[in-house]
Amino acid sequence: MRKKIMLLALIALVSINLLACGSKKEELKNNEISSTEENTPKSDDTAQKEETPATNSSEAKQSTLTSLLQIGQTGIASKFAVDSSIHDANVSLTNVIRGEDAQRIVAEYNSTHNTRISPLDSDQIEYAVAEYAITLPAGFPTNEYGPNEEINAEIDGLDGEGLTYNGILFVTTTLNLNEPSEKVLKIGVPEKGRLIFTLPKGCTDYLISFGEYDGTHAYFKGK
Repeated sequence: MRKKIMLLALIALVSINLLACGSKKEELKNNEISSTEENTPKSDDTAQKEETPATNSSEAKQSTLTSLLQIGQTGIASKFAVDSSIHDANVSLTNVIRGEDAQRIVAEYNSTHNTRISPLDSDQIEYAVAEYAITLPAGFPTNEYGPNEEINAEIDGLDGEGLTYNGILFVTTTLNLNEPSEKVLKIGVPEKGRLIFTLPKGCTDYLISFGEYDGTHAYFKGK
């Protein structure tokens, strides 16, 4: 039996499709997120990227797809430094917010930002918010301009592949909810961050992966 395929996307660009859903019998209307903000470009020259293991605290743990971290634990994930090199940092997933509480965060964000998070057209999905803390260990390159608290994150199934729920494949991306500021991370000082993503309602078997694509990843079990 052919599976229905639903594509969900949250990307902070000038105008993007938030949700695209396709199947043989049904199609969901696209939503849009409009923004006056632009993402900071990252270097695509992988030859210039330097991945260096940092000295992490004793509580930070390595994780794999077969050994997931739980909410409240600290993992090790790669992050871009100000010189576009890749270094490991300590990342804690402190909470995942769903349901009405997540909707209130969306409403508050929309009331105070130029970036608009559009309502979802399907009653099968909902917004969720992940709260995390990131700490730079000794040896992580910093300067007066950065880095900030943002870190790459992905939402996948427990096998690290696309998230499937009730026979539907969901492909999601994340959107940072961090306030624009002149905030600069300091070595050894935790800084909080938040990101928003979409999930099928009722789904708890998924993972949140922090870290750059070709670097170290911290895998957390969602809820």
